Amino acid sequence: MTAGSSRAHVRGVRGASRALALAVALLVGAGPAAAAQALSPREVQRLLRVAQDDLDSARALMSRGEQRGAKERLDEAEAAYRSILDASPQQQEAAVGLSSVLFLTRRYEDGIRLMGPFYEADKDDHDVAHQLGLHLYRAGHQASAIPLLEQVAADPGRFDASWLLAVHFYHQAAWERGLPHAERYVAARPDDLRAYGVLGTYYLKTERFPEAVSALDGYLEAFPDNVAARINRANALFRLDQLDRAASEYEALVAAHPDRSRLVYNLAAVRVRQGRCADALPLLERFIANETQDGSARYFRADCLLRLGRLEEAQDAFEGARDGAENNPWIYHGLSRIALAAGRLDEALAQARHAAELAPAEVEIVAWLGTVLRKVGRPGEGLGWHDKALALDATRASLHLERGRDLWLMKRLDDALDAFTQARAADPSLTAAADGIAAVRTARGQAARAAGEPERAEAELRAA
Repeated sequence: MTAGSSRAHVRGVRGASRALALAVALLVGAGPAAAAQALSPREVQRLLRVAQDDLDSARALMSRGEQRGAKERLDEAEAAYRSILDASPQQQEAAVGLSSVLFLTRRYEDGIRLMGPFYEADKDDHDVAHQLGLHLYRAGHQASAIPLLEQVAADPGRFDASWLLAVHFYHQAAWERGLPHAERYVAARPDDLRAYGVLGTYYLKTERFPEAVSALDGYLEAFPDNVAARINRANALFRLDQLDRAASEYEALVAAHPDRSRLVYNLAAVRVRQGRCADALPLLERFIANETQDGSARYFRADCLLRLGRLEEAQDAFEGARDGAENNPWIYHGLSRIALAAGRLDEALAQARHAAELAPAEVEIVAWLGTVLRKVGRPGEGLGWHDKALALDATRASLHLERGRDLWLMKRLDDALDAFTQARAADPSLTAAADGIAAVRTARGQAARAAGEPERAEAELRAA
């Protein structure tokens, strides 16, 4: 923890102290009764050992569902702890042990009354803060409990606090804040397979997709029919571009739950990403039949129609998708593509400009405007827009390729060769970049031959 985060945490604990003091004050009441006859230190230690053994035994019995036997052990542990506290009300170890008994028997208000004075005496003691935090949380005083539980959750062995915090922040969708607690709990309790579902969701929401798949795989081995976990795993696979696995998962989910339209949409989205628009289109239409106003589905349907070359249907679909989504730049991007394919150059340019005005930081839309400008005979302006797109993402091979094409038309052969070479370096499988390099080399060779430089001409043509 950094100094700044430490100070913020201290402020968080202090900021909750007033609410905590109020919660404790309402439940603590009168001070401890007069002490019973003093116990020797040896007797205190003996009773602590006996009570701890009973407490451990009770927990083991509870884990096996043997509630009657667990209650007997808890009663015995409680009696031992209370005998110590009757003789020495400030004996903290006995108070912490008794607090555990009260927590396991769901007597949370009693636990607050017990631990409140100890916390007021020493707010830095983690055993006390831990116990008080657990009781406050279960008694419904979450605002007071959370700072205490966060104070101690990083301590080894306090996995119950980590779990409470993980579940609490899960329900609040506070993914970044809750993730460390979920990780700590699973590290401490790797046998609790239920927790892997929670951890997998945390990883998915924080975009740690490989970890999400791994955690959810572990969960689904134990609970294979949990639909939410299967959806989360499929979504993580989709984000990892493991499209075949994602599609297989969604196909199975759609077959098992044909009335859940969102599953149909998700399978369609995978098919679109796979470039299988012919398979995606009927799925999208099936989804839209139930969700008529879903803008994303209407857009993807229009886009698929365009990719399939059904231009008139695509035009109608994009215009229909525009209703209620007038500021969606991708609709104008699609209309521009249709207009260019149909040879309506002025319309293509106007739609491309409008899309870029709406989304000046969207790489594909900015680059498309550059491409349209080149197509209408203005490669210099197109180069400027492709440079803007490269400033947003210099790693895309397609942008270097488009820039090379601009420079080729501008007869800046050396710069074009450099651009095509960068495109091929970024994606060696990009055959259009290799074609661009060959064209430039050929043009330079022919120019050298015309200039009476046969050796240079031969070298360029050989390189082409």
